[in-house]
Amino acid sequence: MRLRKHWWKILITTILILIAILFWFLRPYTASEEALSFLQSSEQVDVEMNSTWIEFSPRDTELEANVIMYPGGLLEHESYAPLAHSLAEEGFRTFVIKMPLNLAVLGGNKAQDVIKELGDEPVFIGGHSLGGVMASRFAAENEELFNGVFFLASYPDEKGSLWNKQVASISFLATNDSVLNRDRYDEAGAYFASDHLEIIIEGGNHAQFGSYGAQKGDTPASISTEEQLTQVSDALSEWITVQIK
Repeated sequence: MRLRKHWWKILITTILILIAILFWFLRPYTASEEALSFLQSSEQVDVEMNSTWIEFSPRDTELEANVIMYPGGLLEHESYAPLAHSLAEEGFRTFVIKMPLNLAVLGGNKAQDVIKELGDEPVFIGGHSLGGVMASRFAAENEELFNGVFFLASYPDEKGSLWNKQVASISFLATNDSVLNRDRYDEAGAYFASDHLEIIIEGGNHAQFGSYGAQKGDTPASISTEEQLTQVSDALSEWITVQIK
């Protein structure tokens, strides 16, 4: 009789435990102090934040193109501020999208909010890890909007196949990355654009495509985060420039 009387207390306790477990598994990797320092405007870049994205705009450099970036799974979008800031310095207005629960799979269409705000400049979209997968799905469904798709330790799946699309693609791999599933990456070769370009970052790892510290299951990098992001920014900037000429 007492058990029946208190069944609702047991139910509530069980629900609270399940919610606590869910939040534990969904807790994100937080952006590093270094990343947060790039959220301030500088002489070269204006930084504006709203509830949907962070916008990095070139201040004194002529605007060449727009870049939309999807964060990796369970990674705070502020983690990509250093890379976005660097791209803006090169003339590319860059938008880092904030995802629901830090999961791009829950916000795959978020790019459409940015596109409504853009002019006639070329547009590129991409992302890190899970973010790249979801970015390619959006690009595959809206190929007329984009000039190219970039993948940071990521790849397109069948739903995001770019093979027969009128967009270019580029992927960045790091030799010390032990988070990326290499078998799936190789299988995804059939889904990259026909003129796909692959860039290898020697000594880099999965986590250093952003700036949020070490990631579980990753291998330590033998180069600094700054060096890895510089290589990515330089190669990505060069590739974008080629695509818009």
